[in-house]
Amino acid sequence: MIININNYYVYPETETHKQYIIFRYNQLAVSLTPMSCWTNKPKENNIGMRKLLILFIVISVSISSVYSQNNTIKGKVISDQFDILPGVFIMINDTVKVGTTDLDGFFKLDIPTSVKKISFKYVGVDPTTIEFLDKCDKIEVVIMLTSTYDFITLKRAERKRKKRYKKLPEIHKQAFEKGIFETEYACYKREFEPYFLN
Repeated sequence: MIININNYYVYPETETHKQYIIFRYNQLAVSLTPMSCWTNKPKENNIGMRKLLILFIVISVSISSVYSQNNTIKGKVISDQFDILPGVFIMINDTVKVGTTDLDGFFKLDIPTSVKKISFKYVGVDPTTIEFLDKCDKIEVVIMLTSTYDFITLKRAERKRKKRYKKLPEIHKQAFEKGIFETEYACYKREFEPYFLN
């Protein structure tokens, strides 16, 4: 039972010992017994607040553990002419840079498990986006060099690009046979991306 006396609240700390704590709004609590706990709210509210605090901490930890899981992905990038491409930007959602290739075209990324697509951008090559398949931790990518198509329509230029794009799996296999790549087939999904007719 809580008793209000001139803006002071008096309530028993335990029902058996009848110890009392007196406190006033926004002021330090005054205890009538030496072993009483110092508080500025009734015990019933403190227990509810403790439960809410514990629930908040549990939810925060579980959410942060889900988003903090990362995949380590290694790979290599070459051009469709078997040239090594150093300094290629590797991006998520076309905005967040997560890495670059080294002087030998290799890269190593630590990205969240929720990320399923990455893009490769570089001067003089066509932008490339790939989508991961399950259990794909070795990414080896062939990127088409940007070509100039003079005195032809944009539709015809896109058709020529598409022909070159269809040859990329064969180039990937040849890179494996030459010892440039470690995998014979790509373990990711990739679609043709229009360059001139966006």
